[in-house]
Amino acid sequence: MIGLIILLAATSATLAIDSNAYDQMVESENLTFLNQSTSRLYVDRSNFETNIIQHIPAPQKYTNELPPSGVKEVIYDSGKLKLKAWLSDRPADDNKHPAVVYAHGGYSFGGNEEWSTMKEFLNQGYILMAPMLRGENGNPGNFEYFYGEVNDLIAAADYLSNLSYIDNESIFLCGHSVGGQLSMLVSMMPSKYRGISSLGAYPDQESFIRYGGDPIPFDANNRREFELRSFIAYQDSIIKPLFAYMGDQEDPSTIQYCRDLFKYAKEIGMPCEFKEVKGDHFSSVGESVKLSINEFKSIQTYEALAFNRSRAYSIFNEGNDLFNQTRYEEAIKCYEQSLELDPQSALAWNGKGSALASMEKYPEAVECFEKAIEINDEFSLAWENKAYALRALGKIAEGNSALSKATQLNYMNW
Repeated sequence: MIGLIILLAATSATLAIDSNAYDQMVESENLTFLNQSTSRLYVDRSNFETNIIQHIPAPQKYTNELPPSGVKEVIYDSGKLKLKAWLSDRPADDNKHPAVVYAHGGYSFGGNEEWSTMKEFLNQGYILMAPMLRGENGNPGNFEYFYGEVNDLIAAADYLSNLSYIDNESIFLCGHSVGGQLSMLVSMMPSKYRGISSLGAYPDQESFIRYGGDPIPFDANNRREFELRSFIAYQDSIIKPLFAYMGDQEDPSTIQYCRDLFKYAKEIGMPCEFKEVKGDHFSSVGESVKLSINEFKSIQTYEALAFNRSRAYSIFNEGNDLFNQTRYEEAIKCYEQSLELDPQSALAWNGKGSALASMEKYPEAVECFEKAIEINDEFSLAWENKAYALRALGKIAEGNSALSKATQLNYMNW
């Protein structure tokens, strides 16, 4: 019993600490992705100036093609830079239309071939814009490797919002590969985007940059330069609904890595989803675009669900605070309120089980731990807590089996 209380109390304290950064982004009960106030990444970027030590263009050859019929080249402003983009023509009607910005793969825009991969957006009535970023395709500015390019994509949405035929409540971003990585970072910044999809993107930008073989234009001796370019360093900063897709023929370890990252981000209340689709890095794009369109069309419904999940996590943390004060009955009420909003919260089920076990209500506690495991069978803490509760009930063999599973999961995640 003593071991159980110490374990659970220490664990809950850890969970409460994890929530501090998130709590700073919540004003009353308004989720940041709705009120657009701030994010941890935004604050940190605002107080930082990247040190570009190599003033070079983007490291990829390009051919400046003429836009196809129905498309024109435009100039959009990103700070002091005037950058090129392709934009589909204005429709003949007087209606307001949804729009999507396409963040291309690689470090240059591939012209007609790449434009054609996004044609499903046009078929579904979207205005399509494909911006070329700083240092790309003859654009002014320098290659900044996932830094200033984020600002360029945000500026593209600003450009669209000033067009009279654009529905400003329906501007979206869809990025592939390198563009998908940039799109992940944009999801953490205030912008006019309503939702964002990322296709075939690797979320560890530091690893990508260090081992990618391309020139590193910034001061690589400064750790902050990498952190402020990396999705994995700021998972608590997602303020735009983010839908990530990856082909099931990509590297299995990469798929698992992304699956785990997004699972964690969802658990802490972030508005994000991860889904595997059939195909490799390129052949999966078509299906991913169709899924993105479905999500964009139902974005209001998703926002409501994501808001409930975020609010549920906030209440869950209130329960943690009460648990740490040994106010177990009050903590249980918070966990139950959290579960009313998000019945699939493994954290809240585990929290309720922890409080029940601390009150020596072991059968009810085991039920809660089993519910948490049913939702997330890789939740090692729930397995561990279940083991101690089973042992307290005298079910030693079952407890040992559960503890063995927890140990195995902890070893795999180490």
